[in-house]
This record gives sequence, C-alpha cells and structure tokens, in this order.
Amino acid sequence: MPSRGPPCCGIFGNTKSVVSRATAATRAGCVQRGLGQNKPFSGRGSRNAAKDDPRPRIFQLNNEELTASKISVIEQLAYKNKVFIIVLQETYCTTADKLVIPNFSLAGSALSRTHGLATFVHERLEWSLVDQSPEQSETEWFCVNVAGYKII
Repeated sequence: MPSRGPPCCGIFGNTKSVVSRATAATRAGCVQRGLGQNKPFSGRGSRNAAKDDPRPRIFQLNNEELTASKISVIEQLAYKNKVFIIVLQETYCTTADKLVIPNFSLAGSALSRTHGLATFVHERLEWSLVDQSPEQSETEWFCVNVAGYKII
C-alpha cells in the first residue's frame, strides 16, 4: 500500500481550513452546551478541587541523590501544587541531617548510600510512623499514618 504522506499533502486537501472548521464546530458545541464560559462547575475538574478535596496531595519522586538544588525545586513544586506529603526514592543519604525540606517534617526514612527512601509530611498535618521494614531487610519500606490515610 503506498504511503499517503503527512496530512498537508494534496490528497487531504487544505487541512488548515478543515482544522479551522472542526475547531469552530467544537467551540460552537461547547458554547451551546454551556461549556467554556467560565461558569461555576461543581463536578470533577472543579477549579476549587484543592480546597474542596480533603484528601492530602502526594508528590512522589525518584530523585537520584538529594542535593540542595533538588530540595529547592521540590519545595517550590510542593508549594505551587499544594502538596502535603512528599515521598522520595533514591535519596542516597546516609544521615538524616540532609533530609530537610522547609515546612515539612521527616516522617520516615531508610538511609542508604546506594538507595534510600524518605517521606515528608507538611508541618500542618498530624502524622505517626506505623511500621517499617527490619533494619537489614532486602526490601525497604515504611508506613506513615497521615490524617487517617496510610502512606506506604
């Protein structure tokens, strides 16, 4: 079967006008149904979802060594996205004194020069360490209870 080529080729005609018509038709349909007019929306995708949703937001990252610059980026992302729990993998930290993120408490960590895990909870939330893997376990894990949610 011969290749038709990209949509801009002569076989498909003037795609710019086709796309423009499709876009205009989509917009007209949305306006007709009341969408896209900045009206309040109470269902999924609400603009106030962060305020309306009582569940804590979680930020998970495999960060391949925790550095000062990465901590700064993580802090900014957490603030911007209203995150309350940060879960980091591959921290490569052997001491807990490097595991510091402003406005967050270190809830649990598995220290390792070659791996490492850390869970941070925003200082406004109550949390407790429920359980964790044995010291020399092949699989590192821990469970933190945050506002009634168990984060493993």
